[in-house]
Amino acid sequence: MEALRAQQKILRGTYEDTFKQRDALFAEGDVLFSRLSLALRAIHGSDSSQLRHFGLKPKKGAGGRPRKQPVPTPPPPQPEIHTSGPASGQKG
Repeated sequence: MEALRAQQKILRGTYEDTFKQRDALFAEGDVLFSRLSLALRAIHGSDSSQLRHFGLKPKKGAGGRPRKQPVPTPPPPQPEIHTSGPASGQKG
């Protein structure tokens, strides 16, 4: 029975090591995919239909709903300046 437990511990360790290697390979694959897709987009253009040959989606054009134009805000009202007061032509 002890021999089976020892073998189970060894296999569990091997299993964990295998999964760590697998995760490292996936991470490396993601980095390589990112670099290659960016290089292909730089060469062919981000909206080129040739990207489909490599399994990439071209960037969509400026389609869709047009953006709203900002409504111009009216300038703030200027304070009124009254020039009425004692006139220089009046006698006092």
